[in-house]
Amino acid sequence: FLRNAHPFDVEPRGRGGLLQRFCRLALISTILLDRLSWSSARFLPVHPAQFRFACVEMARARTNTHGLNLRIVLACGLAALQLTGAVSDPRPVTVEARSYAETLTDISNLSTGLQTQLDSGSAGAVLDAASQILAALGAASGTSKRRTARLLLATEAERAADTVVRCGIAPQIISSISSGVSESLALSAAAALNSLYSAPSEISDACTTVLTQALDVLIPYLARDWQQVPATAITQHLSDAIGNSLEALSLMYDRAEVTSSLTATRMAAILTHLENLLALSTHGSLTGESFLAVTSPNVKSRAARLAAPITSARRSGGGNESETTTVTAISFSFVQTTVQMPTMALPMAISVVPCSTTGAGATICQTGSVSASLIHFTQFFDPHFYDASASLVIASVLGFQLQAFGLQAPIAMDTLSSTITLKFLLTTIPSPVRDSRGHYKVPACVTWGGNLSSVSPPGGWSRTGCTTGGVDGAQFIECFCTRTSYIASVGGGAQHTVLNVPGDCTGTPYGSQSMDGCAVCGGEKSNF
Repeated sequence: FLRNAHPFDVEPRGRGGLLQRFCRLALISTILLDRLSWSSARFLPVHPAQFRFACVEMARARTNTHGLNLRIVLACGLAALQLTGAVSDPRPVTVEARSYAETLTDISNLSTGLQTQLDSGSAGAVLDAASQILAALGAASGTSKRRTARLLLATEAERAADTVVRCGIAPQIISSISSGVSESLALSAAAALNSLYSAPSEISDACTTVLTQALDVLIPYLARDWQQVPATAITQHLSDAIGNSLEALSLMYDRAEVTSSLTATRMAAILTHLENLLALSTHGSLTGESFLAVTSPNVKSRAARLAAPITSARRSGGGNESETTTVTAISFSFVQTTVQMPTMALPMAISVVPCSTTGAGATICQTGSVSASLIHFTQFFDPHFYDASASLVIASVLGFQLQAFGLQAPIAMDTLSSTITLKFLLTTIPSPVRDSRGHYKVPACVTWGGNLSSVSPPGGWSRTGCTTGGVDGAQFIECFCTRTSYIASVGGGAQHTVLNVPGDCTGTPYGSQSMDGCAVCGGEKSNF
């Protein structure tokens, strides 16, 4: 049996066991036991990412029967299954995995030791352990695939139990970085946040609070040196966590766990962190370089550093000099959206990073430049799904922001002298059918205004600052906007999209013109 190195099969039996939810793993290439080798051990349903080792003990008997004690242990030290018994030819053995409830209890018990580690000063070890525990929780619960396909254990009680354990670990992440951050600690914290949000359906508002608190610490740390290119692994972990947090917030809203106003507050904070993360991804770059791609769940983003020289001119009739910042033109296309900004003159001087001194004592000063961020929400994901006009959105949502390079300082662009052209692919063409007044549905270009109680349209989308162009044969519509980037009244970056709204007989969104009794649009004859 052992000498001939036959494969050893473990066959799962029963429903609901942890073992059945794992895929194939070639467990061990060779194990040497008392001069005997056992090769090509084959276990059918084990997840390779979650297991560290397997301990196998065998005692030879005088017959062709062997005592067997097999134990598979998760990377975090949790026993996934244990088997003890006798094996004889042929070698199939049946094992029963630990139940889901037992596994969840074991994982919860593991998390209780994190605070003790943290108290002893082992912040890095706590973050690494948190990531391992969260990975074990994801393997046990089946994470998003189970929730989507509703194949295994997809009950609300189990989801709620997973959420309690998952978000119970979250406070240890922020506690680990509250006293200071290093590069290695930032990487461990970013990985832990990514693991925390790997199952969006198992997130509560307590987790969202921890995410924003952690980003309040990590992003300023990463942005501390504009000459330093941020570590890709850290920014990608944070980007993935933010992308999944958007879906998590949507699911919480669907379950009525958060109100519209609280959702708006949480979303504004998350989007601000995303904009700042994109801006700092341009650190260490030169003006004129190609846009950097930053892709995460629900979001495809691009960021680049653009030249923005500052000029001064004497005002006519004397007086102080006026300053102007001229931002380089932008032209970029996603699949469903396009941005075209001409060279733009802004009536102010943007902030510039401080001069630096080289080792030789030379002083180097930077000219004006900006970090441009384009945020395209994929799969027509609407970040303002909680808004009264959410059902009226008929295009992708596109975010656009300029920040003073290296300073995390958004540039206000409320009333531009030139227009920025945005193009959107419409998912729905408004119905051209007119009512008795000649009114019909029309597309309207809008910018997020944040006032959830506004009207025409209802909710937070606003038509202020954008005019609507025509629709071409490919169902793309043009929007001409003089308001974008950072809008002071909103206190955040701008998002743009298109709504399907009522139009009057002239096609004006929310217009007041109607057909008169002689079928003249805007005529004075009364109806009869």
